[in-house]
Amino acid sequence: MQAPDCAYAWVAKCSNNQLRKFVADVSSHRNSLFTKLNIGNVAWSEISRSVFAGYLPNTEKNERTVNLFAELWGKLAGEFLNDAHIDEYNSIKHGFRVRSGGFSLAIGLEHEYGVTPPQNEMKCLGHSKHGTTIIKLEKIGPNRDERSYRSKRHSLNWSVEKTALLLQLASMSINNVTSAMKISNGIEADTCKFTRPLEDDDFATPWSYSTGVTSSNMDDFFKFDKSMNTSKEQLQKQVDSYVQSKVNK
Repeated sequence: MQAPDCAYAWVAKCSNNQLRKFVADVSSHRNSLFTKLNIGNVAWSEISRSVFAGYLPNTEKNERTVNLFAELWGKLAGEFLNDAHIDEYNSIKHGFRVRSGGFSLAIGLEHEYGVTPPQNEMKCLGHSKHGTTIIKLEKIGPNRDERSYRSKRHSLNWSVEKTALLLQLASMSINNVTSAMKISNGIEADTCKFTRPLEDDDFATPWSYSTGVTSSNMDDFFKFDKSMNTSKEQLQKQVDSYVQSKVNK
């Protein structure tokens, strides 16, 4: 989109925050992005049309392929921008107390207050053997400049089948974008390979594998009190006090 003649340098210089903003702008059709490609509207549909311009042009299969990949990239963008996935990615990348394994969630009607119903009366809402539990930091109050945080456990379920199928579709996408960039840089189109699933329905198959409930953040509840607010000045005093105590020693 922005550097088709030097993509590796764009990737090397692009931060995660910049990439997320780019993806969000494309998904929201803001059309405010700089692009070197001749695209009127920077959206997944137009990007897909540009990528597959050299794949069976002026055919019904080309049109279907353009639409199916555009829809796929839109769905993947939604997963990429999901706050829970971003927190999980950061925790895994930095090793922030990540526990492997999924979770189960079931509900049932108590016959007696505080007594768990029989197992055969519980209704399972979601389950997976695979997933993660991470520690997430949240501001304790609504103040935008709030500096006090609490930690909270957040669990996510993974579908192995969905992940495996999406990896295949992502691999095809990378191959197709690479072929499109080769063509834009002067390589003959008939020497560049484009790939896609055999059946149109295969694009939607990954989402047919569901774990039910995908995330859970149940934790202890506490009532927010304004006395819990911490100002910058208070934090600075604590730091100064700590530093002074070390100097005195």
